[in-house]
Amino acid sequence: MRELEERIRTKAFEKAQCPVAEEALPRPEAGPPLPPKRGWLYTYRTIESPTGQPACLDLGFELYYVPSDTGSVNPGRIVESTQAAPDRYQFRVSRVGRERLYTYRAVVERVVDGDTLWTCVDLGFRTWTRQKLRLRGIEAPELSTAAGQRTRDFVAQTLAELPFVVLTTTKPDKYDRYLSDVFYLPGGTDPQEMLGKGLFLNQQLLDRGLAARFAG
Repeated sequence: MRELEERIRTKAFEKAQCPVAEEALPRPEAGPPLPPKRGWLYTYRTIESPTGQPACLDLGFELYYVPSDTGSVNPGRIVESTQAAPDRYQFRVSRVGRERLYTYRAVVERVVDGDTLWTCVDLGFRTWTRQKLRLRGIEAPELSTAAGQRTRDFVAQTLAELPFVVLTTTKPDKYDRYLSDVFYLPGGTDPQEMLGKGLFLNQQLLDRGLAARFAG
């Protein structure tokens, strides 16, 4: 028993003197960068209105807006809106394609983990929606790991001081979180400038080895 106790004490001492190696971060994947989806703000697809008016606007997230007047715009067009008065909007046919729809200014409420955000999204027309979004094209380590904690901390610190971000969404994933490309610009106050010149958060996480490519 004395010999066993001595061995236990020796083993405990050796373990205390040996530093625990940090969990290695995933290495950045080689290959082409993730192509960003930079859309155009306040641009909408028009569809047939259920109210008998010429058209209503698809705001995204399965939400729709029926304006008092869309002018001569017919269903099936893409239009841009501008605010002519506090409760009045003007519309014009847009030259952008469908791939540039579903682009918004948004306020980040909470960083859930390295690739998931709770946001309040500005749809235009004084309409907002609260959405849980998933960063497109990447997969962060599990939050239960040290690597997952580091990725979440990076995203939280990066977005903490920003009044808003700009994002373009595509389709929802199997958990009904819309896949999103997120752009930010420290010190930026113009959403359109942020969209054009902002940093692409999804790619940043790949470049820093904080996330891996995800093709699903």
